[in-house]
Amino acid sequence: MAATNDIVTIDDRRFQIRLKKPFSQMLYGLGARNCFMMPERMAKPPSSEQVKEATGSGPFRFLPGEWVSGARGGYARFDRYVPRQEPPSLYAGGKVARFERVEWIVQPDEATAAAALQKGEVDWIEQPLIDLCPMLKRSQDVLVKVIDPFGWQPILQLNHLHPPFNNAELRRALLPAMDQKSFVASVIGDQSDLGRLPAGYFCEGQPMASHVGLEVLTKPRSLEMAKDLVAKSGYAGEKVVMLSPSDRPVYSQMSQVARDPQAGPECGLPAVGLGYGHRPPNQPEPSGAGRLEHIHYRAGRNDNQQPRQQLRLAGKRRESLVRLAKR
Repeated sequence: MAATNDIVTIDDRRFQIRLKKPFSQMLYGLGARNCFMMPERMAKPPSSEQVKEATGSGPFRFLPGEWVSGARGGYARFDRYVPRQEPPSLYAGGKVARFERVEWIVQPDEATAAAALQKGEVDWIEQPLIDLCPMLKRSQDVLVKVIDPFGWQPILQLNHLHPPFNNAELRRALLPAMDQKSFVASVIGDQSDLGRLPAGYFCEGQPMASHVGLEVLTKPRSLEMAKDLVAKSGYAGEKVVMLSPSDRPVYSQMSQVARDPQAGPECGLPAVGLGYGHRPPNQPEPSGAGRLEHIHYRAGRNDNQQPRQQLRLAGKRRESLVRLAKR
């Protein structure tokens, strides 16, 4: 809003944004970072208050009477919605509702979800446990298909605002012990077609993807070198706490790999829920005496396309980019 002069209502369907000066990020801000339109009654309350209504997606309307938190949600086709007359393209294009009703069912047990799919009790699973994919591929009337060729990009974030990882030398010391192949293998096993290596800051296959400087992660791994660099970094023995979401196998498996090298810092691995684990990693205040939190999480293709969207490169109050290599 700093670049905005005012926002003027033209009529019931249009408004105008007047800028103080040219702002090159305007279209990006409106179209690429979840710019939501909502009724006035929902926009007026302060942002600190929880949104009390859910209106649906346009083609479908949300059925509040069928909502059971943590269990299920129901949607019905909205007969007054008129889609754009053009082919769908990811988030853009015409959105045609081809079903009268859609039910979203929450099933945290992966095996139970897969069994429901095999029995025809559900029609689709968004992200089946990868270990179960070979079984599902052999099942009659079940199609297993990669819809998003870019997938998800695992990221290990260090809290670099507080000891011990406010020490750049210590951050760099861990690199010889980090093996991208081990992290990916912990999730996909021998289904190598589901992984893409090596990978940098931006999702593989996208225009800004680059392997420049990745030699620090692709050359032969050396735990002994990592231990030697940790000793030389001045590490004072502070305890490291890594948050490991136990309700998402992918996160839990990668956390086990990150902890395994034991290059030097003493690492605790408490099991937490995904919601707790997704809170901002770089807290402005320490999370406890002698503690540091870091966590594995995954970013999708729309989060890591270019510098402004890459979640760990976009600065906010403090420099978000962790400097791992000397310039």
